[in-house]
Formats: sequence, C-alpha cells, structure tokens
Amino acid sequence: MSILEQMTERAKKNPQRIVLPEGDEPRTLEAANILLQNKIAQLILIGKKDVIEKMAAEKGYNYIQYATIFDPASEPKMKDYANLLYELRKAKGMTEEEAAKKAQDVFGLFDD
Repeated sequence: MSILEQMTERAKKNPQRIVLPEGDEPRTLEAANILLQNKIAQLILIGKKDVIEKMAAEKGYNYIQYATIFDPASEPKMKDYANLLYELRKAKGMTEEEAAKKAQDVFGLFDD
C-alpha cells in the first residue's frame, strides 16, 4: 500500500471538517467533489451558492451536494461578524465600514 493510500484510509476513518475559501474556483470544486466522493472529509465551501451549484452541475460533480456552502453575502449573521471584527480591531483604527467590508472578504481578514 502506497503512502497516499495509507493517508487516504486514515482520513476516511476520522473525517475532518475542512473549509475551502474559494468554493467557486474550478480546481477547488473538482478537489472537493473527489474528497466528498471518497468520504475523506466534511467540507464547507465558501462562495455564492448558486454559482457553486451551477458549476458543479455543469461538470457533473454530484457529490458537491454533500458539502455545506457558506455564502458570506447572504449570511444573516454577517452584521454580527462585522460588529465583532470592528470591536476587535477598532483600537488599530478600523472603522465600522471597513469591518463590514472585510467581514465579506475571507482573505481580507488576514490583512493588516
């Protein structure tokens, strides 16, 4: 048994939750479908739900339906997340408007 096969078997025995921030990127979607098909991980895809579902249907990625899709633009709690980010960063000069914008952008949270 190869190392890759050993790692795959270990992952199947204890599937972890993985968040993929570029859920509408073609390579990410393909990899997600493979992981879900092989029951290697529980996935959360970040992106626009309708775009992800359309791309998956076009490519025949039937296992994407088993992923949780998180769309920051339509998330009801986004205002709460933005307020929390503002409270955490206001001492560093972040405004409420900047916090609202960064809360929508997964990658923007890591900028300083």
